[in-house]
Amino acid sequence: MKKTILQVVLLLALGCMKKLEHGTEADALTARALLNYALPVDGCDWSLQIAEQIYVPSPASLPKVKAVGEFRHGIVQDSVTVRYRFTGRNVELQCGWGHKSVQAEIEVLEVRK
Repeated sequence: MKKTILQVVLLLALGCMKKLEHGTEADALTARALLNYALPVDGCDWSLQIAEQIYVPSPASLPKVKAVGEFRHGIVQDSVTVRYRFTGRNVELQCGWGHKSVQAEIEVLEVRK
């Protein structure tokens, strides 16, 4: 009986450890990126271009991205270093003239110039 209880407790503890690992920054990536915002001039909404692929920051991480962007003539186009992870979702990226494209969403953990 004691052995069975010990095994159950051990399995529960291991299960909780795996849940804690999921959602940590263990799967975070770091890369140079081009931060873009040009919607007012028929470009696209906030996005990050990493290695010729466009990604959309998650709504929760958008304030971090906006804080780094330096507006020039109503647009942002800055080279930044970004630490991020994929959310596993695809979202619409709004561009000028009502055009929308579907891009992968990322959670931005840190962004700096």
